[in-house]
Amino acid sequence: MTAAQAQATQNSIIQYAGEYAGGQAETLTAADAFDNVGKNTKVCGLVVSSVHEPEHTFKPTTLYIDKAEDPNFFVYFWHQPLRIGDWPNHADSSIDLTTWFNGKKICVEGRIELDRNTPLINANRWHQYELIQE
Repeated sequence: MTAAQAQATQNSIIQYAGEYAGGQAETLTAADAFDNVGKNTKVCGLVVSSVHEPEHTFKPTTLYIDKAEDPNFFVYFWHQPLRIGDWPNHADSSIDLTTWFNGKKICVEGRIELDRNTPLINANRWHQYELIQE
C-alpha cells in the first residue's frame, strides 16, 4: 500500500470493501484515468457537480470529478433497481443522492470504461465508494 493509499484509508469515513481488486487497487487521480482504461482500479477526486436524469427508466446520476466542464473522469450510478449493500436508504427523504456527493472528496473503485472518449466507473454498489475526510 502506498503512503497516499494509507493516508486515504486512515482518513476515510466509509471503508471500501475492495471487491474489484482484492483491496489492492492502485489509486489514481481523475486526470490519470484515461491512461488506465480497462483496468480495475481506484480513482480519487472532488465531486464538483452532479447530473440526475429522472426521466430515464433507471434514474441515473452522474458525478463529475475535479472538473465540471470537459471532465477527465466521471462516475455514475442507477437509482433503480439496484440498492445493494449498505447504500443509503432511498426512501429516507433526508438523503438526496442526486446531490449528496457534491463537494465531497471520494474514491471510487471499479473498472474504468470509456463513454464518448471520457473515462468512467459505473459504481452501483455502496462499497465501491470511499468518502475522504478533510
